[in-house]
Amino acid sequence: RVSLQTTRLEIEADVQNSAACPVPAVWAWSWLLVDGSGAFVANLGAVVTTVVTATRNVVNVAVADDLPAGALSAGTTYKLLLVRGDDQASLETLIHSASGAVATTASFIADAIPHDGILTLTPA
Repeated sequence: RVSLQTTRLEIEADVQNSAACPVPAVWAWSWLLVDGSGAFVANLGAVVTTVVTATRNVVNVAVADDLPAGALSAGTTYKLLLVRGDDQASLETLIHSASGAVATTASFIADAIPHDGILTLTPA
């Protein structure tokens, strides 16, 4: 469950690659928010960073931003998709069809904010 009171989203994925099997620099990436049926809700974008060391070559695809206002509805199931396009133009096509996912998170439910009620503390 994800609280509707929290609007900040932080998610990242590391795509491992090597000199023998590199991730093409023209590939474009984005995180999408979709509902339980897989219908597009919001494009969350992505910040892509390549980290190269003597032992690793990693493409990090991350989002650390506020969710779009009204993106989540109480009681609704959602998931996040990491989408990859061969270039920016193909990514735009994939985004609006919510297809081309290379990774999918587990489903989660958006909670409602607290409603009217009575709180009893014990001991009084």
